[in-house]
Amino acid sequence: MKNITLSIFSILCVTLGFSQTQFSKDYESVRTELVTWDAVRGEWLANSFEAMVNKQSIPERTFPEDLTPDELYRMVPRQSKEKIQSIVTDRENNVTERSQRDAWRRIAILTGSNTCKPVSARSYGDPHLISFDGASFSFQTVGEFVMAKSASGHMEVQTRQRAQGGDFSLNTAVAMNVSGDRLCFYAHEKPDTDRESLFRLNGNPIRVENTYHLPHGGTIVKSGRKDYVVTWPSGERVVMDLNTVGAMDFVNVTVEIIPCLDEQFMGVFGNANRNVNDDFRTRTGRSPKEDFVSFVSADPAVNSIAQDIEREHLAYIARDFADEWRVTDETTLFDYGFGENTSSYTNRYFPQVHRTVRDLTPDQQATARRSCEEAGISGSDLQGCIYDRGFLNIPATPRPVVRDRTEGVVLAKVERPKTSNPDPVVDPKPTGSDKITEKGEEDITPDGGKNKETGKPTKVPDSKPVKEDPKPVKEPKKDVKFDDIFKSGTTKPSTSGSTKGTTSTPTKSTSTPVKTSTPTPTKTTPTTTTPTKSSTTTPTKSTGTSATPVKRGG
Repeated sequence: MKNITLSIFSILCVTLGFSQTQFSKDYESVRTELVTWDAVRGEWLANSFEAMVNKQSIPERTFPEDLTPDELYRMVPRQSKEKIQSIVTDRENNVTERSQRDAWRRIAILTGSNTCKPVSARSYGDPHLISFDGASFSFQTVGEFVMAKSASGHMEVQTRQRAQGGDFSLNTAVAMNVSGDRLCFYAHEKPDTDRESLFRLNGNPIRVENTYHLPHGGTIVKSGRKDYVVTWPSGERVVMDLNTVGAMDFVNVTVEIIPCLDEQFMGVFGNANRNVNDDFRTRTGRSPKEDFVSFVSADPAVNSIAQDIEREHLAYIARDFADEWRVTDETTLFDYGFGENTSSYTNRYFPQVHRTVRDLTPDQQATARRSCEEAGISGSDLQGCIYDRGFLNIPATPRPVVRDRTEGVVLAKVERPKTSNPDPVVDPKPTGSDKITEKGEEDITPDGGKNKETGKPTKVPDSKPVKEDPKPVKEPKKDVKFDDIFKSGTTKPSTSGSTKGTTSTPTKSTSTPVKTSTPTPTKTTPTTTTPTKSSTTTPTKSTGTSATPVKRGG
């Protein structure tokens, strides 16, 4: 039996290796077109696309601009794009081996998204939602939910809604799969003792001052005082607007996707198929009454009937529809404290009462409407704004306008490749009396983050010099080609910055050991489609290396 298993493994390895070699050979024609356009940027872009197809970290940028692969490809001349599209279409239609066809399909999506118009969805206030297809509804419930997810598994956005009183809820956290990087934003509660950092990358706190480069090609950009924009290397974006009401910090979330080339989406925000009537269907096919528009009549009897219908609609959304998209311990992307999991943030009996705009007095409605209209709110956003102002006095929230980062950019000729943005450095630091967590730093030395002798990134020293391990731990050589087929069941550690050649699965590796004998909480590592769960372990701390906390679902 053992010999048979080894034989099957050998055959698959040979087949996969041949397939990868053939794809790389055929892909050279695409690389040639990109390098002809720009020798330095084109080579990086070709390598980045290939890395994204193989679910690996993209190479370090070798030019001044901090653009994502999708943003840089937008600057390729139209004539070059047409030649590339012709090559990709030909290969996609003519290859017969499945893995090659899938690879070319992914290249087609990456190079064709530039021609598609993005669509957006929002979750704002307490909270009100507008789907990709334009359906507007209230989502008064408590828990963690899949808001948007791509069928290919490279993109997913989850939100956490917490109760604000007995009848209202707010978004307090966002978790994302950014092409393999597990990125979380915590507006209110934090999963560890670090109260300063809003972001966690693969479980590690990170600081975002301007632009932060993610290992698999995405970026985090701070916009203004309280806005952050996360951009996928394939073009999707999430805008997070930080706000406060009472004693609770919350976040408004806008998700922008590119629904083209047969890339399918699912989640609370709908399927982006341009049909507003099927956005609320459950897996059983049941759908509530179509998009409900609240109105106020002069006849009290009409108002009473309409309010009952609206409450029935809201109850369906908060119960049946919400349960369709609740995350589980296996699918969650969030970080949790010791003894917590997704059920710690779930309340299926919330809210106590479904409030509607009719519960406001006419004067309250008029005052709220006037405030919203003065702030420029109109259309489908107006009803939600009146609700927010009338009940919780939440300021009007206009739809965010995200700047195109390629606008006004002139690509000066780069004579030779050079490093423009060193990968972030992860530095373990004690953040509490009970355990040690890791904090990713973006601070670099005044010389641009490079050691002049070694050429490697360096970090601003702390008040006490860090003693380096004279014998750095050598990372085991990885063959990414086989990782997606053969899973050993062992969680693979991953750092949150400069690791190259890793797969694009959002990583959750073991955490730094605690000082006490209390077991260290763990988190599982989801694949790009369905996260998996790993067992709880307490790793041994080694000098000179940094371990990433494991994502734990139970």
